[in-house]
Amino acid sequence: MEAGPLKDLDPEKLKNEIRRWAKAVVAYARQLSFGAVDSLIRSVRWA
Repeated sequence: MEAGPLKDLDPEKLKNEIRRWAKAVVAYARQLSFGAVDSLIRSVRWA
């Protein structure tokens, strides 16, 4: 997205960009979460 006044933005384009960003954040959070769970399971198995 380009920098500029908000009034010049296409609402649908903005909505789609926010959705794309939110999906990327959720995917990253899942990776972190599952990585933590996976390492916890491995540490419990070998304890």
